Amino acid sequence: MAKDRPFALRNIAIIYYSFGLGLRVKDISALTHKDIVDHEFKVLDEVNLKRAMTKGEK
Repeated sequence: MAKDRPFALRNIAIIYYSFGLGLRVKDISALTHKDIVDHEFKVLDEVNLKRAMTKGEK
């Protein structure tokens, strides 16, 4: 089952960011762990994308 794979949580998060939040591949690939988790590795309530990370940089 896919949930038993080594990077299952990461893969589920990527799918959620893509379909659930409507982010593009470029937006997702620009994210780092510092963008989505705090110093205790808890998922942030809000993620702010920098302009350079999105289509808006044009």
